[in-house]
Amino acid sequence: KKRYTDFHRLDIVDRHGDSHRFWLRTIKNKPAEAALQSLSMQFRVQNELSDYLRRHSPAHLRLGCCESVMLLPQFNSIVTKECEGTLLNASLVRTLPMLHRRGLLQTFRNVGVWLKAFHAGFREDVPADEHAKLAHNFEAQFQRPLRNEYSYATRCHFDYSPRNIFVGRGHVQVIDFAGSQPGVAQADLEFFSDYILAARFNGLFTRSQKEALVDAFLEGYVNHPTSCAIAHSDTNAVAASATPAVG
Repeated sequence: KKRYTDFHRLDIVDRHGDSHRFWLRTIKNKPAEAALQSLSMQFRVQNELSDYLRRHSPAHLRLGCCESVMLLPQFNSIVTKECEGTLLNASLVRTLPMLHRRGLLQTFRNVGVWLKAFHAGFREDVPADEHAKLAHNFEAQFQRPLRNEYSYATRCHFDYSPRNIFVGRGHVQVIDFAGSQPGVAQADLEFFSDYILAARFNGLFTRSQKEALVDAFLEGYVNHPTSCAIAHSDTNAVAASATPAVG
């Protein structure tokens, strides 16, 4: 499979002797114009989202993303701060589900809270014909009907899964916005739920345990109150009122 992205870790010591870690993401095997367009979109989205999440994280949970530092168009690269915590996928591989059930469920609730905040921040009203296209794209991809309460237009991550989510005590951070684009909220809900139910990250997880994780994720999403959208959006977010039937 052709690789389109390279990552390099940058360890920098400032003049005070303090160490800082960053990541350099470089796009390759793509035309320069397409690479620049993708990087510019990521830089803008991550900056807007970082600012929004700093102001709207709930009191008990700090939400964040891979915060942009510098765009380097001449090198088809973007520099971001390093995320805190542990990659959720790596954590699941090492976890004994029968011993850490309560902690796992809370982590998945927090992951649902992050996604709700992301969708709320970028929620938009779009013309009926544009919304119809987004709905058609969703149903073509997931082969299931679109629920009205999650049919609103927003910016979707489109790869929201444990391999792109860092978790820790009281915080969630998300990476990889390369595929982020307008969609309907249910798309990210379906993608995450399908990933958990189908993934083979740990053979000790039974089907019922995976379903419990998905339920906790949906609970966090549904019960998190939304607030004002990011400034470029024309409307405020409205809290969803029912549990989605996903998976």
